Amino acid sequence: MIGALKKPRPTDQMTATERHEAMVRACIAAYETVQESGTREMQLAARILLKLIGDQLAQQAMPPVSDADTENGGET
Repeated sequence: MIGALKKPRPTDQMTATERHEAMVRACIAAYETVQESGTREMQLAARILLKLIGDQLAQQAMPPVSDADTENGGET
């Protein structure tokens, strides 16, 4: 399975989006392997890692909240 992974470009030649995508692909591949062969502890660690990455990507995708957005409960 690991042999089937395409080797990405060196990270210093990638855009930020490409680096994030490569990280996600690598973590998903590792997660799938751990689910097949890993211990319960390793499976838990893999799930936590994916959750943390998902949270980080979601936070980066959300527009920043300004003070004006939070006044009056966010209503304009």
